[in-house]
Amino acid sequence: MKLKDQIIIKDWAGKILFEGNYKDKQVDQVLEANRCQHCQIDGYEVCEVCEGTGYWGEFEVYWKDENDERNVYECINY
Repeated sequence: MKLKDQIIIKDWAGKILFEGNYKDKQVDQVLEANRCQHCQIDGYEVCEVCEGTGYWGEFEVYWKDENDERNVYECINY
């Protein structure tokens, strides 16, 4: 399996919430539940609550390919 463009979204307990291509429609469903309300209400470019990721909560999004240096949050947001 090719690792390019493959992400993993894991919650704080290590449960995998999503695994697959970052362009998959399920990514939006998983992340929508964790959108940073502070950013949306106040319109901050770099929010101190979510540190500019746009998401709030105890989860991580990362590339399956550990050598991929792209910012995973920029890729899933644009």
